[in-house]
Formats: sequence, structure tokens, C-alpha cells
Amino acid sequence: MKQNLQWEKISEIKQGKEIIKTFKMPDGTIKSFPIRDQGLGASVVAKTPDNQFILVRQYRPGPERILHDLPGGDVDEGETPLEAAKRELLEEAGYTGDFEELGFDYTSAYSNEKMYSFLATNCKKVQEPQLDDGEFAEVELVSLERLKEIAETGDITNSAPVYRALKAVALHQHS
Repeated sequence: MKQNLQWEKISEIKQGKEIIKTFKMPDGTIKSFPIRDQGLGASVVAKTPDNQFILVRQYRPGPERILHDLPGGDVDEGETPLEAAKRELLEEAGYTGDFEELGFDYTSAYSNEKMYSFLATNCKKVQEPQLDDGEFAEVELVSLERLKEIAETGDITNSAPVYRALKAVALHQHS
């Protein structure tokens, strides 16, 4: 038997980087949830002509350890996800390439962030990374096998774009 799973939003109050959303639940109870207000993001799985994948290693304060990251970040106001992806790859790694949008994911049930994924191929280094103040990172080129291992072990902050890109790479190889 199917249950009514629909919630009715009663209110939404912005408090700094959070939105407090209050809902009437299917059973009639009222409950509030803190939602991280993050907006749009873009991440890039970037591949060089010699089949190396471009990752960025940096310390992440949430898990309190150094992790691999895909080049990416917030989509600035007035910018498309594609423009943000191109900017982030250039700023964080110093590379540019040919971009293909792979789709998007919601990053958490308690965030409004919508993360767009891109595959960038034929990537070439055109400058040194231009990191933001307070950003400390190093670029690492890895093989396809190493990228898969990093995604499978959780040694990366966002593995969903990796899996989307691996599917796209496999399709490109067979076409």
C-alpha cells in the first residue's frame, strides 16, 4: 500500500547561511529543518590528451584531513554552471579543455545545492593555478585506475560526478 509522502511547506526563514523550513508532515505533525543555503555548484572531471585525470588535493575542514577534490566550486551570480566549471578548472588547476555537461546532483537532503557535473577532455595546462586567499592546494594527475580507486575508497569529496564522467568516458571510447 502506498503512503502519502508529500509534505506541505508552511514557512521558510533565512538565517545567515541556513534556511529554516517548516513543513506539515503527512501525519499532520509540524516539523522544522535547518537547510544549508548553498545554491548552484559546478565540478569538473578533467582529462588530458594522454589520459591523465586532473585532481586537486587539499585539506578539508569537515573531515579534518587532506582529500582529493575535483576542480569546482560555486556558480557566481550572473554565471552559468558551464562558465563556472571553466573558471574553476583554470583557477584551481591552470587547465582548459573541451567541456560536456553530464547532469546534476543534489549534494545533500539538507542543502539546496544543485551540483552540475562536467567532463572536460583534451585538457592542456595554460597557466599556473590562481588560488583564492586562504586556499592551499596541489594539482595531481592520476590514471583512470587511480581515479576509480580514489572514488571507491571515499578519498574524494564528491564522487557522483566521477561516476557520471566514467560512464561518459566509456561511451566515448566505444563510439
